[in-house]
Amino acid sequence: MSGGVDDIDVDIDDHRDHRNNNNMNDSTTTIEIKHGKASIHIEISKRSTIRELKRKIERETGIEPMNQKMPNLKLGKHLAPDEASIESLGKLPNKVMLLGKSTKDVTELKNLEKEMLEKAPEILDDFESDVLDSEPLLCYADPVYVARLAARVEKYKGLSPLNETREGKKLLVLDIDYTLFDHRTPGENAQELARPYLHDFLSSAYKRYDIVIWSATSMLWVKTKMQELGVLSHPSYKILALVDSGSMITVQTKERGIFNCKPLGWIWAQPWSQERGYDSSNTIMFDDLRRNFAMNPSSGLKIKPFRNAHTSRATDNELKKLKVYVDIIARENVDFKTLDHKKWERYVLKALKEGKLSENEAKEVKSFWPNSTVVRELLANQQPGAVAAQTGNQQQQQQQQQQQQQEQREETEDGGQRQQQQKQQQQPSGGGEKRSGGRDEQ
Repeated sequence: MSGGVDDIDVDIDDHRDHRNNNNMNDSTTTIEIKHGKASIHIEISKRSTIRELKRKIERETGIEPMNQKMPNLKLGKHLAPDEASIESLGKLPNKVMLLGKSTKDVTELKNLEKEMLEKAPEILDDFESDVLDSEPLLCYADPVYVARLAARVEKYKGLSPLNETREGKKLLVLDIDYTLFDHRTPGENAQELARPYLHDFLSSAYKRYDIVIWSATSMLWVKTKMQELGVLSHPSYKILALVDSGSMITVQTKERGIFNCKPLGWIWAQPWSQERGYDSSNTIMFDDLRRNFAMNPSSGLKIKPFRNAHTSRATDNELKKLKVYVDIIARENVDFKTLDHKKWERYVLKALKEGKLSENEAKEVKSFWPNSTVVRELLANQQPGAVAAQTGNQQQQQQQQQQQQQEQREETEDGGQRQQQQKQQQQPSGGGEKRSGGRDEQ
């Protein structure tokens, strides 16, 4: 007897498919499955179950049913269970989004992850909010944490870099969740949840920076998410390295208690980083959680979190703004240690005022902060004649209005005096005595 349980399941599915095809009263439907950039079309009976659909998908993709996730295939408000029939779902999505890896890919990643986790302690997912934004982070000066970082560098090597470092480039380290991607909002595909201008920002930054992605999650999550977002295969830029939670260390402060952070010292200690001399003078890190900068407070820029992707993507332009900032500080070749990244917006506006931006950059910056004092002053200085003329006209109009009001008051007073004189002339001579007597009586 040959074959295992999987073979029996496949035979049963084939029998069901055959039975359904022979049933004249049973209609079929074609479902488009979107997996990454690839699309496949599955023809299946409407009376078939989700489990049978997954078996068909497995034959096309090599992804086992247990590793398949279809987030937009729902029964009511919940994910469709394997026992549900296709027809019970009602109207199907135009494209069913498929998440998952083939058995071979999953095995390789799990083996790699297992090997790395054996060398690193457990790290909690970086999902909670950063509520204590004003607390000073002085962990970097504590010898206990310095020694802890040195031990982590020695024991945990992480993945080899994906690409070669480049001479003369700065280093940009980017978080994923809520920085580049909204990991909590449901969507049909990862692109719907990507932060606006993601690829435009990375393409621009790549001209002056080597780029590292660092997430406080597992390497499996990091690599999968970057692939789904198209970050690892984009033609306009390359990612230098992926870093996961294994490179983080645990620290403690009075206000926050115990938490995990991302020490840039781990990256700077890697051979591929030392090759280019990366350090605090040429490295900047974006994260939506300030506490992740505990070991490198001067190198971190806290980015506005990207949440509720479907509603906020229409107005979110943080990466478009920051594209200008990271480009300015790199091309001016300033020592990053001298920068206060909390004031990055002021830095961009100052560069605009000093004429350090290109025409396109200046136009964008003016649209970002139209009500800033710098932008208003520049707009006024660009048309001094028009502004002066407008001011002169306003003053002239005010003077004319004041003169007209004065003339109206004078006319009213003159008219009253003339009317009084006319009345006096029309009254008899004794009238004056009466008036005089009246005043005396009063």
